[in-house]
Amino acid sequence: TRDRSNTALGPIESWSPLLRTLTDVVLRSPASMVLVWGPDCILLYNDGYAQVCGRKHPKIFGGSVFDAWPEAASFNRDVFDACFAGEERVYHDAYFVLERDGIAREAWFDLYYGPAVDDCGQVQGVLCTVLETTERVCTEQQRQRHETHLQQVNTDLDALRVTLEQANHRLSGDMDFLNTLFRQAPSFMAVLTGPEYVFELANDAYLKLVQHRPILGKPVRAALPELDGQGIYELLDSVYRGGEPY
Repeated sequence: TRDRSNTALGPIESWSPLLRTLTDVVLRSPASMVLVWGPDCILLYNDGYAQVCGRKHPKIFGGSVFDAWPEAASFNRDVFDACFAGEERVYHDAYFVLERDGIAREAWFDLYYGPAVDDCGQVQGVLCTVLETTERVCTEQQRQRHETHLQQVNTDLDALRVTLEQANHRLSGDMDFLNTLFRQAPSFMAVLTGPEYVFELANDAYLKLVQHRPILGKPVRAALPELDGQGIYELLDSVYRGGEPY
């Protein structure tokens, strides 16, 4: 972190003992921390917070928090008004769109704010711990999207299964109808027969998936040799021999 003398707070020798002590606490903290000091809300922070700042550092060191983060000015004003009034604030996975490295990016943080009080009981500054949770939040969002997609796929497959069962019950003797329904099903479907897993049937979607290669009548190992080493053959063996669906 850059020289702390070169700030609006003046030379370190003129700083109050409280300001010196809190600055030392911030700089020694293993967590990302920042001290917002005085009515001008001057920023003094450690190397962990500098990483949060991206290319804004070191320009914003020693400047006002409102000048440093104009895109979060409303949020910061509410928080620091409360903290300078003696209140604490805690936020989990707080969402921001911040200008970082010259680009506006989505970001999430766990934020902890507490007033720094002098011997007279007056709030002189605010201590902030800033823990970025963007990676965790994005991973969780991606997981939720995948779960939603899988649920939709399962719903679609269940609906297709019900449709097939109803059609089979209603038109059990009409194999042409069933073959047409199978061929036009939107999901990838194929029928493999025997211990060599010979392609007996494959619908249009499946044939498109394999780029219309001539797979019918061929064992899966010959038809799709690129599956070797991916565990698919072994999975087929497990289903065929064990009789358990996957």
